[in-house]
Amino acid sequence: MSLLCVRVKEAKLQGSPDKFNTYVTLKVQNVKSTTVAVRGDQPCWEQDFMFEISRLDLGLTVEMWNKGLIWDTMVGTVWIPLNTIRQSDEEGPGEWSALEAEVLMKDDEICGTKNPTPHKILLDARFELPFAPEEAADAVKPDPGWARDFKCEHLRHLWVLYIFCNFEDRGRFYFCCMLYS
Repeated sequence: MSLLCVRVKEAKLQGSPDKFNTYVTLKVQNVKSTTVAVRGDQPCWEQDFMFEISRLDLGLTVEMWNKGLIWDTMVGTVWIPLNTIRQSDEEGPGEWSALEAEVLMKDDEICGTKNPTPHKILLDARFELPFAPEEAADAVKPDPGWARDFKCEHLRHLWVLYIFCNFEDRGRFYFCCMLYS
């Protein structure tokens, strides 16, 4: 299993700023995540998403939608093969992708996009580098006042370390998952 991290950064849209109220959906391996809607022709989301990936022969489908009163309309889409996404433990500046109007299908699976639109989206997609057990132990030094370690489980030669952190000042739980073999 690999951990795919995607940051939806911003977009450049052609047209009047007041006609756009856009959001982005990310789809991979039957999982869908959505950003908030942002108004204007240069929307900025800066939202992070994580996906557990088991098949690298598939792709990440990115769709941009314009929110409407009755129904939403697609602004454009892009398909990114998972085997082309970089591996890194650090965020990058991202890459601009041109949005296209249609998806290409093969054997009931998306395999690409066609018919360019004038719109672009900036995404930073990367696979987290796996940690060695020694590195994970050094990297994670939870403060017992706000964090609690849970037992590591060995599952098919993959160690998964879960750490739940309760940030009381934010009033929410933050889930952090590190994969290492």
